[in-house]
Amino acid sequence: MDQCVNYFLNDKKELGRGSFGKVYKCEVYNLTKTHKKIFARKYFSLCPEFDNTQAKEIADLRQRFNVEIKTQCSLNSKNHKCIAPIVMFNTNGEHPYFVMELAEKSLLDAINDGMSEQEKQKAITSIINGVLTIHDNHYLHRDLNPKNILKYKDGTFKITDFGLVKDLNTLRAEIKTKFVGGMGTDGYMAPEVNDNGIFSVQSDIYSIGKIISRIYPKPTQKIRTIISKCHAYFPEDRYKNAAELMDEYLLAINVKEIAHV
Repeated sequence: MDQCVNYFLNDKKELGRGSFGKVYKCEVYNLTKTHKKIFARKYFSLCPEFDNTQAKEIADLRQRFNVEIKTQCSLNSKNHKCIAPIVMFNTNGEHPYFVMELAEKSLLDAINDGMSEQEKQKAITSIINGVLTIHDNHYLHRDLNPKNILKYKDGTFKITDFGLVKDLNTLRAEIKTKFVGGMGTDGYMAPEVNDNGIFSVQSDIYSIGKIISRIYPKPTQKIRTIISKCHAYFPEDRYKNAAELMDEYLLAINVKEIAHV
């Protein structure tokens, strides 16, 4: 058990891991240890394939983890409904981490379990609204896929995992070095990303289209048209921005208006 500010943290079972981090279910106690809540704690932790990584590259990856925390906190403050919240963090120790609300499941698990039409619409509008916030604040997510969308017990869906985020504001950007290793998730990367490593607003929109196609395996003609436009080979043939995509989706499901958060 370790302490962060006015709380004690106790890790339980491992929930999962990726190339640069692992996640645990975590008990969080108050100082007197009379009350506790369950959260998720993500550590910066390289998987074995990076055992031979140079110290400079590891330092860059650790810096990226810190930027992930800062970016997600900033974006959540602008759109708490669609960006997963970070409730506390510690980047000074040997094993940096942050703590988030514990989700019920990932969107991928929700898809596999079966979703109602209402859940499908809630997920897609939340994703598009979240991406709109990301882009409006001059970031690219670069790894949108069903594993990085979380469903909570109240039925909300929120975007998480900003480990590959790109800051388009050159004055603000803290990551100046080229990323080590692969980028994005196979099956959700746009052609220009696979071919040339070129990311843009339109490459994020391509990924949204892939997510929509997973949510709607048998889409209506209107939804199929949206998916096709998201998946256009040339970026300029896709939606110009997330707001345009939202408008088209709302028309397709016969919803007059949902406020762009």
